[in-house]
Amino acid sequence: MFAGGQLSDVRSTVGKQITPNLFVTYSQSLDTSKPPIVQVEWQLSNTVVMRAGRDENGVYLVDVRRRTRY
Repeated sequence: MFAGGQLSDVRSTVGKQITPNLFVTYSQSLDTSKPPIVQVEWQLSNTVVMRAGRDENGVYLVDVRRRTRY
């Protein structure tokens, strides 16, 4: 992430497709004092995706999205 033209954090990120409907992402900062970011994305149907994870502040989140095309 860049902030004010300065490099503020360097991360190594790995993603893995576990099943056709399940994708996991893990991101670790090179500054080991910062917690890793973990995100799981599960495609429930062609139009519904659920995401769950933990951000760099240790906050857990769950997000369900429905896509509709007209």
